Amino acid sequence: MSRGGARLIVEEPVATGQAWELITRDSDPEATERSRPIRIVWVRDEAGGQIVGVQYLDVVGTIPPFDEPSEAT
Repeated sequence: MSRGGARLIVEEPVATGQAWELITRDSDPEATERSRPIRIVWVRDEAGGQIVGVQYLDVVGTIPPFDEPSEAT
């Protein structure tokens, strides 16, 4: 993963230009999932699947959005 995208291994075929939702979660089993819109930018076929490069669609430039700090109550 990087600021602007990620490299993923997928089992089902995908094609360049397709839009998807990428769901991630921290390694903590109790962490909440985060959904990000992505676009497939490159595909490399491998035995048993594909390695793909994806671009996050919710970024401005190369900096991802951040969660607004919540106000203490």
